[in-house]
Amino acid sequence: IIAKELEKNKQLKKYYDEWGSRCYIFVNELGKTYEFTKDQNIKVRHLQLNTNQFKEMGGRYIFSSVPILNAKDNNLSLLKEFNHKESAWKIYLYQVM
Repeated sequence: IIAKELEKNKQLKKYYDEWGSRCYIFVNELGKTYEFTKDQNIKVRHLQLNTNQFKEMGGRYIFSSVPILNAKDNNLSLLKEFNHKESAWKIYLYQVM
């Protein structure tokens, strides 16, 4: 599912491969940082996912703490944004099309 993203970054690939019990996506643009609060204005622009494989494995939704600008290129549709004044995060819910 995330092979193309991992091929972009040897450090992330090694990190993932050596502890593959992940339920989240590594993104080359973001590196190993994954806790982005809603006040940071971080966006993903060049994500490459194999959403066909994700869907074949039973995956239907992706939660993200940052917007995915090329969601349509990855067969993702933004369903809803969750934002609460007391939460440090804004959550974006994407559905695989």
